[in-house]
Amino acid sequence: MDPATEIVLALASLVGALIVARWWHPGAMVDRVDKCLRYSWTPIAAGAITSLTMAWIWSSLRQQAVITDGISYLTQARIFSTFHLFAGARPLPEFFEQPHMFVTPKFLSKYPPGHSLLLVPGVWLGLPALGPIVLAGVTGALTFGLARRISNGWIATTTWLMWVTAAGVDWSSTTYLSQTTTSALWLIGWYSLLRWWENERRGWLLLLACCIGWGALTHPFTWVLFSLPVGWVVLVHTARRGCWKDLGFSLIVGLAFIALLMTWSERTVGHGLTLPWSVYAQMYSPWDKIGFGADSTPALRTLPPNMASGAAAFLHYHASYTPVTLPAQLMHRFTRIVGDVWGDWRVVFVPIALLGFVALPLEFSFGLMSGVIVIGGYLLYAHRPQWTMYYLELYPLFAFAMALGIWRVICLTLDRTSAIQETLRRLSSQRAAAGILLLNLALLPEYLSSIAAARKNHSRLVAEVQRFRARVASLPDEQIIVFVKYDPLHEQPWSLVFNEPDLTHARAWQVYDRGSDDIRLIRIASGRTPYLFDQKNDKFIRIDTTLLQDKRSSTASQPCENQEAEDPVRPCAPVIGIRPQPPPYVVRARAAR
Repeated sequence: MDPATEIVLALASLVGALIVARWWHPGAMVDRVDKCLRYSWTPIAAGAITSLTMAWIWSSLRQQAVITDGISYLTQARIFSTFHLFAGARPLPEFFEQPHMFVTPKFLSKYPPGHSLLLVPGVWLGLPALGPIVLAGVTGALTFGLARRISNGWIATTTWLMWVTAAGVDWSSTTYLSQTTTSALWLIGWYSLLRWWENERRGWLLLLACCIGWGALTHPFTWVLFSLPVGWVVLVHTARRGCWKDLGFSLIVGLAFIALLMTWSERTVGHGLTLPWSVYAQMYSPWDKIGFGADSTPALRTLPPNMASGAAAFLHYHASYTPVTLPAQLMHRFTRIVGDVWGDWRVVFVPIALLGFVALPLEFSFGLMSGVIVIGGYLLYAHRPQWTMYYLELYPLFAFAMALGIWRVICLTLDRTSAIQETLRRLSSQRAAAGILLLNLALLPEYLSSIAAARKNHSRLVAEVQRFRARVASLPDEQIIVFVKYDPLHEQPWSLVFNEPDLTHARAWQVYDRGSDDIRLIRIASGRTPYLFDQKNDKFIRIDTTLLQDKRSSTASQPCENQEAEDPVRPCAPVIGIRPQPPPYVVRARAAR
């Protein structure tokens, strides 16, 4: 269905629901639905449906990461799953360079460990996508639960439906990026703060401290921004009620997480006050930091061609990111954020959503203030407008604004009331409830269409990398090296070079092709059959080491897929005079001491 048709149908659904509800509002049915929406298990049901939706978009719980950031998180989770903090350095690391990963003197992710730790159970079960799917379910449950707590079940249902089918949510929730963790933690933190404000139980404040601590262990900058409004509310409430002891306990919990983060830094890069992220930036991307303009300091390591081209593009973007461009940057970013949540057929409801920002509930005002702080805080960091992952935690807020605006339009039209105490009351009117129920039923095909489009888009994004990995798995030899010769037009976020934590037992090494220099890696990888993958021509070529001298001037030119059964591939001959060196093993945490 084309976008114009979807927009027309969405508008017709709203008008039709208002007309029908004006004359037909079955009280008994509405009361039963309203009762179901009030049950304590309803948020759990919303979370379960969210997880099932994301699992369907994923297509497989065994699906591996394809985006370079996600590969880094998942690789670190695989290292953690063996009870190690990091793996050994790569032999000839220039062949193994991988975005967002250290390849020497240790092999580990540049990112803080919080998200990767939550992926470990899924890795143990052989279902790595299980982690993001469960986290999405937690976020979905809290999106419904929080919206219901500050409004009513009808607004909560519409909020959840608008959120779970939004393009930006469906894309991000089906990746291994850390925002799946921070989104769940963000809403748990808000819920804990709200409950603590209501009953002042110490447990809720400690849970809030745990959320902030684990968030700092996952994405420190985001959680500094989160803590600013939350900390202010906690301090004001503590001063009024005098519960300083509870605040002291929560600070101890928060400091424990900070100590964990410092320990991680000390064990990985040798200095507790320096994050691996900063060390990685010095080695590969000195320009990647908060501030304006570009740092032209040269990187300490030479980047492979595809990483170098990506770095050049980012360097150019950082150079053009100045205080003068901030208004335009803010507009570009906000436009992309709105498109993520209010895009496609939802554009019909954008004017209505503006009503959601009128006469705000206190809790929503606090959420809006947090959103402003996050968006404003990230103006200090240069990133492309389309990379909206940094704002994923705010998407339930935008979905709630749309649902609240729709509810108020229905109340104004059917009940002729705009009073906040009337439009948000628990016991909603029969007409308003019937109107929003009919609207959501009419929009059900649109919701399902959005989810189907998300699955199709996800399949398209992962297709190339998944196809490459399947072809590598189908190569006949027991242990292989695949030298990847990238097409110059290859998109940098999708990586074909992938490091196994334990190279000794890895069947395939997927490394960069460095032309005649490949012989150095072939020499130390005794027993591994070398292949060249020519991405531009989309074929694998087996390197004939019987003809290989100090430079690869002669290679077998016959693609592996087209070889005749009568002409089997010759086994690789060992290189005479070179003593094979074993690949590095996984370094145990205790050995690092």
